Amino acid sequence: MEDQNTAKQFILNLSQKESFADVYDKKAKGQQLSASNQLNKRSPFRDKNGLLRLRGRLKNADSCYEAKHLVNLSAYIKSLRS
Repeated sequence: MEDQNTAKQFILNLSQKESFADVYDKKAKGQQLSASNQLNKRSPFRDKNGLLRLRGRLKNADSCYEAKHLVNLSAYIKSLRS
């Protein structure tokens, strides 16, 4: 199971680096996104594994971390999950 999680994180990181290169790089450097960036509404941040996650209305919900802070995925990766 550990190998599966590591592989999943690797694939998600790779996908995010390709799909959201500007956001990924700025967050890695601790920089703010431009005001016109659509992800600003979702308050993106990088978690301890380097994944871009989104904050939102669920931050105060009684849910697990993964449910409150969703991983930001490209449309291509979302289509692979279904």
